[in-house]
Amino acid sequence: MSKKGAFGKPCMDYVDMINETVEQAVTVLNQTWRYDAWLYLSLSEYGWQVDHVCSDLDIAIGDKMNHSEGEYPLLEGVVRYPSVISLHFNRGTSGYHIDNIQASLMHPLTDAKGHTFGAFVGLAKRGVSADYNRAIPILSVFAEFIMLNRELIKNQGFIKSQREKALAVAKEDVLTRVCNRRGWEDNILRVKGQMARRRHSHGILVLDINDMKSINDIKGHEAGDAYLVSFADVVRKRLRDGDVFARLGGDEFVILAYNTDFNGVDRLMVDLEKSFTQNGISCAMGSCVFDNPDDFDAALNRADIKMFENKKKTKVALKADAASRERLLLKGNVDKKAAG
Repeated sequence: MSKKGAFGKPCMDYVDMINETVEQAVTVLNQTWRYDAWLYLSLSEYGWQVDHVCSDLDIAIGDKMNHSEGEYPLLEGVVRYPSVISLHFNRGTSGYHIDNIQASLMHPLTDAKGHTFGAFVGLAKRGVSADYNRAIPILSVFAEFIMLNRELIKNQGFIKSQREKALAVAKEDVLTRVCNRRGWEDNILRVKGQMARRRHSHGILVLDINDMKSINDIKGHEAGDAYLVSFADVVRKRLRDGDVFARLGGDEFVILAYNTDFNGVDRLMVDLEKSFTQNGISCAMGSCVFDNPDDFDAALNRADIKMFENKKKTKVALKADAASRERLLLKGNVDKKAAG
């Protein structure tokens, strides 16, 4: 009797145990109670499918039982049919029949909520004695083990999902919902690894909000937080899917402009400057482009230096503007006194 087996798609260590258990179950059953076929069937929204088979009959893994309304056509336990029955299977686009079935054994597998997800099935083309009832306790042991490990797989999947969510949160700035320093560093490691396999140039932009301290001191930290969130939203709208945007701390942000050159970085800076002006945001920026993973730190440093140079120019311009407004105000006061 040939043996073939498959139990779903591998996802965790428990799947190996389930596969081994299914194989052991059908082997023991076949050696002890000689049916013409022992099957493990899985149940999904598409119906019953053969996932494991030990059979002299022409039944293969992946074959689907052809029946109506999702009902399994055989009864639970050992059943002797008063007249022979036929089972209908589909294989790809074609179908076939297994005829002259005189007896069957079926043991369902259920989840924690009582929903059936699989079954052990024995098929016989000849009558079977009452001795076959002794297979039920053996099947129960195997079924209990499979059901237990299936729940463990589901729980592990949930734990993994929660862990991934926690890791994602740990890499995100709570206030602005962009990457934090840890998220930035992880993304840079990923990009460096890609560059080691295939060279692309990338841009780095360093952004520092002007007069953030004044906003916090005058309007309060709640207004300062709202300003940071607004700033992050404005920048995010100008970025592409592959770009990385991060807050390194305070009012300092960085952008990795993925797979671009000097022209691409210049266009991005122009777009950002326009958006800042439209939204009443003052920000100093500096940029650099690198095409070697070993040059990342130097490129980040150059972009940082350019940002500080622009910030100094902005402060000088703001001071000059303030001094000009003060002179005009004084002149206006002098003119009023002279006129009076």
